[in-house]
Amino acid sequence: MANLQETGVWEAGIYQLETSDPVMGGAGGISNRAPRQLANRTLWLKNELASAVQSIGINKADKTTQVIAGNGLTGGGDLTANRTLALGTPGTITASSTNAVQAASHTHAIDAATTGKAGIVQLSSAINNPAENLAATPKAVMDALAAAMAGNLTLHGALGSKNLNDLIGQAHYGIYHQVANASATSDLNYPTQKAGTLLVLPSAYSGVQLYIPFDMSLIYIRNQAGTNGAMSAWRSIGEIEDVLTSSSAITALSAAKGKELNDSKADKATTINAGNGLTGGGTLAANRMLALGTPGTITASSTNSVQAASHTHAIDAATTGKAGIVQLSSAINSAAENLAATPRAVRDAVTAATNTGNNLQSGWTKLPNGFMLQWGVRNHNSWPGEIEVSVTFPVAFTSGCWCAFLAPISAGLGAIDADAVVKQNTLTQTGMTVITNNHGGQLVNLTEWRGFYWVALGA
Repeated sequence: MANLQETGVWEAGIYQLETSDPVMGGAGGISNRAPRQLANRTLWLKNELASAVQSIGINKADKTTQVIAGNGLTGGGDLTANRTLALGTPGTITASSTNAVQAASHTHAIDAATTGKAGIVQLSSAINNPAENLAATPKAVMDALAAAMAGNLTLHGALGSKNLNDLIGQAHYGIYHQVANASATSDLNYPTQKAGTLLVLPSAYSGVQLYIPFDMSLIYIRNQAGTNGAMSAWRSIGEIEDVLTSSSAITALSAAKGKELNDSKADKATTINAGNGLTGGGTLAANRMLALGTPGTITASSTNSVQAASHTHAIDAATTGKAGIVQLSSAINSAAENLAATPRAVRDAVTAATNTGNNLQSGWTKLPNGFMLQWGVRNHNSWPGEIEVSVTFPVAFTSGCWCAFLAPISAGLGAIDADAVVKQNTLTQTGMTVITNNHGGQLVNLTEWRGFYWVALGA
């Protein structure tokens, strides 16, 4: 007994036996035509179903497949449920931190500040340190100013045509100034052909020279190479800026594809979520990518934290013993050791130390104890009777004027009875009012009453 031969094809129709058809069996018999067509359809359907099952299985992820949180991330798990990967809490950025990823955290390297590049910097309160990788504190500026005002630095005056190589050793310590660009030549060993101020300072050997051009474009420094040795080449000191930025991106995991076929497969609707600090994700209907969100700005008050699509780091504050982020200060009389002095503070300190506001007619000076002394003169050919005269100080006192002293000016004996006094309650930070009096106009010659000198003390 033989079986019908099946072919896996789809038969468009099934033959109907007619009443007139003879009964005929065998492979080509008309009586076996309809059963053979049905058998062909059955085999075709079986083959198609097997192919579909195989295709569905290929596009499914096993539920035991793990979405793993790699270095720097947290979360994850198998595909029995939705899973979330998140950025771990960032580590503190220090002067010695590196670009590294740990099990559930990460850190960044940060540039160190140099004279040519902004970066993290350590503070220093020293006033005789030639280092170029530290930032001076306001205390260093104040101490340098105090040292200069106390007489440790002598005001030598104009340089003229002096050779700077000759100004070394203790006998030359002090402050000089060059008034002409044309005289600041390389033949006289200037670092730039610009007028400016020269400071000759003590060091471990015979001295350090600091040259500040009038336009403050750059500050130059050099020192003596060993006792009685030659001077080194000039080096420029650039500005330091608190600019601190960093960024990176990480590509996370590609999710599995598919729709759940049975208990051992993950549904394509399963979602990979971007947790705090990350962006991206989606269902398993396609490959998915998780990426690090745009980092937040690092400030003095930022913390090691992760937000919805960003993150920030804490950063060390600079001290005299540790490099870190630092705020700038232009003060020249502050004892703070947690700030960095600006070039303006250096300029103002030098200005204060050299009393550049002084001249014979009027001026001012700061004393080592922080007090300020100002002086001036008011001239007039004739001030008859009793009048009020306004006086404006050369510079404003920071805290206030405490007292003032007056002395009348006379061209001869005719004005010996004239005087000048400060009007009550008129002393301010910026000036005062003076009452001049010739005592009822009894002077023999009013034109002999010429004015008064004044001196004011404050802080």
